[in-house]
Amino acid sequence: MKTLTKNNIKKYIKENYNILKHYPECLLFASRQTAKHYKTNAQEVFFFMIENKPITNIYTHNYGFNTKKGRAIKSYFKYQYNKRLEKELI
Repeated sequence: MKTLTKNNIKKYIKENYNILKHYPECLLFASRQTAKHYKTNAQEVFFFMIENKPITNIYTHNYGFNTKKGRAIKSYFKYQYNKRLEKELI
């Protein structure tokens, strides 16, 4: 995936997992907001959340487990996702 867009997120998840359980708009919003907050790339945040891949410029993994910073990023992402989801459902 070259750029992180709603359609690319939808396509990626359907190709790799066959079923889309989350709102692509919310995933995109949360990835961008989290990336802005932690000064990193939104696409890396997306793959960190979906595939548990490390973010290159942030220490997110140690021996295959998430570090305190990694858990904080996941928590912030979840907060942003749910914030956007409330707007989508209204």
